[in-house]
Amino acid sequence: MKYEVTGNSNGPVLVCVPGLLGGPEDFRQMLPAWENQYCIVIPDPNAERRDMKLNMTEEVMQEVTFESSAIDIRDYLVEHFPDRPYYFVGISLGGKIVYDFAIRYTDLFHGAVITDVGPGPFEQSELFQMVDKLVIETNLNQPWSSLRLELRERIQDKSLRILIQSQISYPKGSAVAIWKVGMQSFKSMLVRQSIDDQFEKMELISDRLAAEKKWITVLHSATHSGISADTFQAMQRLSCIKIKTLKDTSHFMHVTHKGEIEAAVLNLT
Repeated sequence: MKYEVTGNSNGPVLVCVPGLLGGPEDFRQMLPAWENQYCIVIPDPNAERRDMKLNMTEEVMQEVTFESSAIDIRDYLVEHFPDRPYYFVGISLGGKIVYDFAIRYTDLFHGAVITDVGPGPFEQSELFQMVDKLVIETNLNQPWSSLRLELRERIQDKSLRILIQSQISYPKGSAVAIWKVGMQSFKSMLVRQSIDDQFEKMELISDRLAAEKKWITVLHSATHSGISADTFQAMQRLSCIKIKTLKDTSHFMHVTHKGEIEAAVLNLT
């Protein structure tokens, strides 16, 4: 995994963990708000794939694990920034890596902001169910102009619509468009992670984190959320988690609501 480092070299460490298909660009516009306060470390799990111009194939998906990412981040931090408090901001499924870090390395963990993902099963969320349904029901055997209109009618949120469109391979000529492998493999990858276990493990450390004031602030989107209704209710029982629901936003709030994320991260210390 590659890492970028910027900001205040003497400050507490802020680890910015991007989403499943993201990278440092997820945070680029927010960094100026944090650079005076934090030494910023940005792990980039997808750097090698981008450098080699690899698509999100079945083989690549098999290499994506929350466990391996959390361990890699811990090893990097301990080697390069020993004896410092480590704070986190996790975008989407990057938040899953943050939960895993907190569970594994509770002594090193000092707090986090996580956007719209919980420690429960992501595949039960409104966002995942909608995307899963789209993959099954969308008619790809039509001109791009009409396909775009269909997606516009079915997906009101612009950021989500752009993401979905980017996952369609539309060949020239008369060939039928297809979903890219990443979309088709997404569900099996999530199930393989056994991410249901995160909630039970978070329950074991929640009171300790709260007692040590190592808060996890979860910014929850009002629509197309990556947190299921059951997980949302269960999260309210975890003493270390503070939930803030943002109106007029979707799962991709790091695109539309940067100010709220910036402010929450500044309040970590």
